[in-house]
Amino acid sequence: MTGIGPMEWIKLATYYAGYSYFIAVPLTLWLIVRRGGAVRYLWAAFLTAISLLAYARFVEPRIL
Repeated sequence: MTGIGPMEWIKLATYYAGYSYFIAVPLTLWLIVRRGGAVRYLWAAFLTAISLLAYARFVEPRIL
């Protein structure tokens, strides 16, 4: 029996974790609206980071 190597785990994690973006965006937007101060900027930075990862997962492969 052959095991899955570390690179395969990374590929699978990237593939399936990309779909959690569609759950995380409404939750993050809700937190940005509800919170104030520095916490709001922290959540906005998180939203930016996951949007970049989602772009790399869903859009970039289709361009290539």
